[in-house]
Amino acid sequence: MGCNLTELTKNYEQLFKSKENYDVIIQVGEEPNVQEIYAHSIILCRQSNYFRSNLKEKKDGKFIFNISNISPKILENIFRFLYCGKIDLSVESLDILTLLLTAANEFELESLVKHIQEFLIIKFLDNTFNCENFEPIQNYCLQIICETPELLFGKNTFLRLSSQMIELILKEKIKLDESEIWSNFIRWSCAQNPNVNQDPEKWTNDDIE
Repeated sequence: MGCNLTELTKNYEQLFKSKENYDVIIQVGEEPNVQEIYAHSIILCRQSNYFRSNLKEKKDGKFIFNISNISPKILENIFRFLYCGKIDLSVESLDILTLLLTAANEFELESLVKHIQEFLIIKFLDNTFNCENFEPIQNYCLQIICETPELLFGKNTFLRLSSQMIELILKEKIKLDESEIWSNFIRWSCAQNPNVNQDPEKWTNDDIE
């Protein structure tokens, strides 16, 4: 029998929503606005060293834990990620993203910390290069990219850059061999069009357009 990951993810998402058989009560916020959020210790401890270290003793069959420095909304987003492995950063404000990053770091969620940081980098670059008044910052960023291109191309972050941003970067004198620049451009192109053949020699005119 094959493993249906989509169905498995849905089951965890349903568990996240229903809180069925929860054994963790987290009291979030400060008086008089404290809210209780329910969760499952097996999920939290499996996904986070922070909870593995702090969920030690049960009271009446439940772990009761206080978190005063994180809002309920932030914690719900973090828990959705722990249960379902997904989080939509595109709908959040910069303030919320910063709070999510801080919380993810506190809970020792390295993959989420990395994901949020990469999203913020892309958001910053795209916003900066879409505004003519930010020319000093644009020039500074381009200078760093040209002198140390591995900071950008050494990670998959650049795969999410806009076409305008890629065009600007490719116009600069980057300290990379032409073959490496071309290879990175192909990677970026394929990331934007996952249905296109990975071998550029097999691209059609429609693919190139």
